[in-house]
Amino acid sequence: MPANAGQPAQKNSTFARQIAILGVVLCAVALSLAYPLRNYLDQRAALAAAVAEQRALEQQVDELKIQQAALSDPDYIRAQAKQRLQYVTPGDTVYVVQAPQTATVGDPAGVVALNTGPWYATLWDTLSADVASGSASGPVDQTVPADVPIATDTPAASTVTGSSSAPTEPTGATAVTATP
Repeated sequence: MPANAGQPAQKNSTFARQIAILGVVLCAVALSLAYPLRNYLDQRAALAAAVAEQRALEQQVDELKIQQAALSDPDYIRAQAKQRLQYVTPGDTVYVVQAPQTATVGDPAGVVALNTGPWYATLWDTLSADVASGSASGPVDQTVPADVPIATDTPAASTVTGSSSAPTEPTGATAVTATP
């Protein structure tokens, strides 16, 4: 009987060996498929990124074609020259608004106060001066020499220049053009 008693143990060990071999084979198959599967997924992601980049580039090409068509229009070029380069055409009236000169901090005695009261008092003074002099030609000229610093209540003084085909100076000034 000792021969019969050894057979079930041998059957169990053969079955365990088969299970172990099957496990090793399955692990080998999984490992051999993992690397190509990872490459496949990476390529799919790269393809999706390339398609998105191609769509963005096609949209950029469309925008550039629109810009090219606009730049071939002479009216658009004139408008851009006026807006960006401050160019004016002959016959335009140009108004240049310049910031007033500020007085130095250490020299308050050299400052001339142009508008000392509220705006309506200055308006009333100009109207009563016209009535007193008997002329209604316009406001009183309050010209101050250029070398005297001015302290005003208004943020900017304006200067009117005539028509010119040359560009105006953009530094420190804002040009407003009006066509007649």
